[in-house]
Amino acid sequence: MSISLPSGFNILNLDPIDSRFVVTNETARLGFSGINVYEGLIVYQQDNDTLYVLTDTSNWNNNTGWTEIGSGLAAGQGPTNSIQFKTVGEGTISGSANLLFDNTIPKLTVNSGFVAKRTATSIDLQLTPAHYIIGVDTSNTAAQITLSLPDAATLSDGQMYVIKDEGGMADIYNIVISCSGSQTIDGEQSVVIESPHAAINLYTDGSSRWFVY
Repeated sequence: MSISLPSGFNILNLDPIDSRFVVTNETARLGFSGINVYEGLIVYQQDNDTLYVLTDTSNWNNNTGWTEIGSGLAAGQGPTNSIQFKTVGEGTISGSANLLFDNTIPKLTVNSGFVAKRTATSIDLQLTPAHYIIGVDTSNTAAQITLSLPDAATLSDGQMYVIKDEGGMADIYNIVISCSGSQTIDGEQSVVIESPHAAINLYTDGSSRWFVY
């Protein structure tokens, strides 16, 4: 909750449970009543977009008692179209040429390494929207392994899976990838990895179909 105060307005009986107030300018900030002000009171001043904390209650009505603790809004840094991330410090963000997004095209440019989530399994597994790379250890099983795809409608259009025989024994212990209900992978309800160290990449239309790419 915030309370907006016009210039020159005084507030009484401040509640320390919710100690942040919004004022229009310095006059309003220094115009608080001294009856119930307390150390730690935080005020956002709109005209200069700055947060202040009251550090000296004996000087609540002049700037000696207030300490600036940062801007309420962080200014973006880095080249045009750089994606901004929080850095060290209150309200500080920054970007770089290593990660750019041009919303006019749109186009994402990544000038760095890429790390994707990998899930290892040697047993049957129900895939979820949170999975991406599935590493199947066929050298640590004694039976066929089935990977069940989720309902395509629960994923985003274009969402992908990468499935790999990491154990190198898919010729003996096949990896079966099965669809949900009547959904298909390139027209089939299931596909089988049956060559050692083989892999398959899949993407979905986010509705009912899967495709090998």
